[in-house]
Amino acid sequence: MLAVLSEFERDVISERTSMAMAHLRSTGKYTGGFEPYGSRCVAGCLEVIPEELRVIKVIHQLRNEGVSLRGISKRLAEISVTTRTGKAFLPIQIDRILKASPPGMNPELALMRIWGLGSDILEKVVNPGLVMGQHLRN
Repeated sequence: MLAVLSEFERDVISERTSMAMAHLRSTGKYTGGFEPYGSRCVAGCLEVIPEELRVIKVIHQLRNEGVSLRGISKRLAEISVTTRTGKAFLPIQIDRILKASPPGMNPELALMRIWGLGSDILEKVVNPGLVMGQHLRN
């Protein structure tokens, strides 16, 4: 009998949590996880960091020129570009940044894709360099 009540309560808690997260997403709030490189969470909404967006563009440019992940890492270190923690980029970090956006995709659109913005929201975004307060996950 207690097992049935415990299972019911667990289901109720799960449902409430899911509804709360859906509500946060519908109101434009960032619902968790690490902030994607190129953005930060400000007042619950993701915002573009222009300096990091420039780094993403450089990474894409180097990769399009055929430079390896390790080579990109070395080139970024040579020009004193570091991660948020002040360390050199590792090839795996560069790979994650590249995988977040398909080849040829505009880095701003890639960030919107990472954030889960739907096509209806993409049409409303006039300047991707501004705050992306309409964070919706489909």
